[in-house]
Amino acid sequence: MTREKFNREVIFSSIEPTSCITLIYNDSYLPIEAIYPKEIFIERSKGKIAQLMLFQGSKSIKDMIILIKKIHNRVIELNIDKVFIAIDPEEQKRYTPFNFKNTNWTIKKWPFADYAEVCVMYVDCQKSIKSKIFNFNA
Repeated sequence: MTREKFNREVIFSSIEPTSCITLIYNDSYLPIEAIYPKEIFIERSKGKIAQLMLFQGSKSIKDMIILIKKIHNRVIELNIDKVFIAIDPEEQKRYTPFNFKNTNWTIKKWPFADYAEVCVMYVDCQKSIKSKIFNFNA
């Protein structure tokens, strides 16, 4: 299966070419469903969802702003309602300035992350776009 068929896109930073993040918006399966199947099933029934993963490269705030801006533009095009990300629980502070909120789902060990513990955060995209919190073009 190709990336296009799986609806997976790698989004690169324009200032640091090695920095990127992957946006997955498959209607059938998101990787976090491996450990949160019931929670994702419920969220999928509420609207179109996506997942961010595999942030690589520089972890500078400037790079994150550029990547989030690019994700924002893509989310608008795809009409996605919520974007989820599974992260190290200690890294939550890095995502809160970008309007990510904790789902308060149980912290679990994720096989995809070498069984590291992860928590899940999300952005309510449509609400954030309307309030311009997630919109760096406003």
